[in-house]
Amino acid sequence: AYTIACRLSAQFAAVAVVSSALRGSCTTSHPVSELLIYGSQEESLASGNPVTGFPSAAQITAHWRQIDRCRSASPSTVTTVGPVVQKAWKGCAGGSAVSLYTVQGGTHFWPGQSGGTGPDAPGQYNASDAVWAFFAAHAAQ
Repeated sequence: AYTIACRLSAQFAAVAVVSSALRGSCTTSHPVSELLIYGSQEESLASGNPVTGFPSAAQITAHWRQIDRCRSASPSTVTTVGPVVQKAWKGCAGGSAVSLYTVQGGTHFWPGQSGGTGPDAPGQYNASDAVWAFFAAHAAQ
């Protein structure tokens, strides 16, 4: 999803990624709003791995804020929804925004998917609904 959003940015208003990473650099022809959802127990995304070049969720979010030329390093809003801390940076170039949602205690699992346990279990948080809401809020203009 990140690769497509970077390479075809003129065709996308937003990108959302669950439990994955932006590896390497990204250059866009115009701003693309970005959402990353990950579990705090995903070691690779929680802390990154400099040996393998795997960035942390915080590093990915910081990089995307640079891509979208967000005005502040501090999030515009921080809200808690169930087990999820949602940070959002608004006021970025072209009306774009960058968001980082952390499922506290979550693992490498799609939150709300059947078979999940703990904070990833159905009824705790629905990543599909969160992604849809993000896309609806950041539609092409």
